[in-house]
Parts: sequence; structure tokens; C-alpha cells
Amino acid sequence: MIYRAVTRAAGPLADLAGPLAGADWRERLALDDEALHPPGGVWLHGASVGELTSARGVARALGRDLPLVVTANTATGRNLAADWCRDGWAAEARLAPLDLPGAVERFLDRFAPSVIVTVENEIWPNRAR
Repeated sequence: MIYRAVTRAAGPLADLAGPLAGADWRERLALDDEALHPPGGVWLHGASVGELTSARGVARALGRDLPLVVTANTATGRNLAADWCRDGWAAEARLAPLDLPGAVERFLDRFAPSVIVTVENEIWPNRAR
């Protein structure tokens, strides 16, 4: 309850900084892209390279038949997933949204996944909710 209250209060402050921040920060706040994406796909998330590497087979299978967005908490993980996009396994590779309610809501509104597959051991309460 305390975590949710603090992140809800911090969200507007982070959003204000978005236009002045770098591209990675805007990506993490889901303020960087207004393009429409096909709804009903799969969101595959791994903390970084190790988790995503272990999910390669899953990503390849899911990406064949469904819109697939792959996220990571690190730029190196995102870069690995970007290679999957070039190979046709995924539609998009991104940094995961910050665990702020507004950022998560914008991300979910944009991609509207039917399923979220998480390959990591970290807990992000707003993202999990």
C-alpha cells in the first residue's frame, strides 16, 4: 500500500521530466511513441540478457503467430531483443516501463497485450498488478 502510494505520487513528477529527458527515459515512461500497435499480442519481459536468452525458443514460437513486444530492464537486454525483431521473431523491442502506475498504464494502453510472460525474479508491484 505504501509502495503504491509513493509511486502514484512520484509518477506525475517523472512525467514532467519526460520531455526534457533522454530517449531511454521517455521510453521507460512510455512517452516516446504514439504509434498504434495490434492489440491482443504477447508481452515478453526479461530482466536482462540472461533471462531473455533463456526465453529465445519461447520468443521465436510466439513471434511466429502473434504480435510480440519484448522488454528488458537493461539496454543490453533491449539490444538483444532488437536482434530478434530484425530476425522476425518479435514486432518490437523496448525498455520495460518504470514501475510507476502512469507509465505502466500507457504501455498497456499502447500494446494491449492479451498475455504477459515474465522471465525474471524481480517483483515490480505496479507492473504485476
